[in-house]
Amino acid sequence: MSGGSGGPPRGTRGTSGSYGRVALLAVAAFLLAVGLHAMLGVAGLRPEHPVRVFLTPLVAAAVILGGMRTVALGRRLRLAALVAAGLFLYAMVQ
Repeated sequence: MSGGSGGPPRGTRGTSGSYGRVALLAVAAFLLAVGLHAMLGVAGLRPEHPVRVFLTPLVAAAVILGGMRTVALGRRLRLAALVAAGLFLYAMVQ
């Protein structure tokens, strides 16, 4: 049934160490995006300006995509889309 190998079930090897990396990347992407959002505000762009609303989430999504190269592309894209959607909503609230 379990194969008798004594190890963790299939599909769970190597995932416990990546949660800390995901959390660090998420924090780094958020801080970078908020910093960019603030710099664009200082540059005179209003909060509802399209560059400010769309560029901030795209930069954060790029940080996630680039920082997680060892993870499957589908998972990276889903996480990047989640980060971009969250920061898009953050930009809309500002």
